[in-house]
Amino acid sequence: MRREAQQGEKLVPVVKGLTRKQARGVEQAVIEKKGLPNLTNKINSISKTNPIYKETVEFGNKVLKSLGLE
Repeated sequence: MRREAQQGEKLVPVVKGLTRKQARGVEQAVIEKKGLPNLTNKINSISKTNPIYKETVEFGNKVLKSLGLE
């Protein structure tokens, strides 16, 4: 419920069995597609300065694409 409030919309489980890192990648991919100004949360799920940022967001984008949510 906290994440739904931060995102500003109902979250629907789309994938099960992800690690925390993978889930953050999917969340960050959604944030990048919608843009923070359109969401109520004010921070990214993963900082762009984080060494895992690129790899994790690429994973998130692949997940969204595989689900037809690009």
